[in-house]
Amino acid sequence: RGLRIDAHCDEIDDAQSRFVEVLATLALRTGLRERATASHTTAMGSYGGAYSFKLQRLLSRAGINLVSNPFANLNLQGRFDAYPKRRGLTQVKEMLAAGVNVAFGHDDVMDPWNALGTGNPLQTALGGV
Repeated sequence: RGLRIDAHCDEIDDAQSRFVEVLATLALRTGLRERATASHTTAMGSYGGAYSFKLQRLLSRAGINLVSNPFANLNLQGRFDAYPKRRGLTQVKEMLAAGVNVAFGHDDVMDPWNALGTGNPLQTALGGV
């Protein structure tokens, strides 16, 4: 059919937010696989090691894509933390190492979270590394 889905999920710094696991399971079960994308997934920055490892394997098996939105999420996530503060990004390096397709994207351009934004993908990539 060629249908695609982009779910903006787990955009919170709460380790109990785990919708991306549900999305990956459904992508496997329905055959959606690489046509499914999970954007934000910042809760991953709060997951413990054992759950992260389990999730990495599931996401790799499911073949879904992740999109990190650094300009929005670096400002929003972890802002109520004492030190050390969480960065508000998904586990980019770990997911890449597990074979998960990860990209950087814009969630905001020319607004309070990215006031001088140009939409330049190279600036977005720099913000994510």
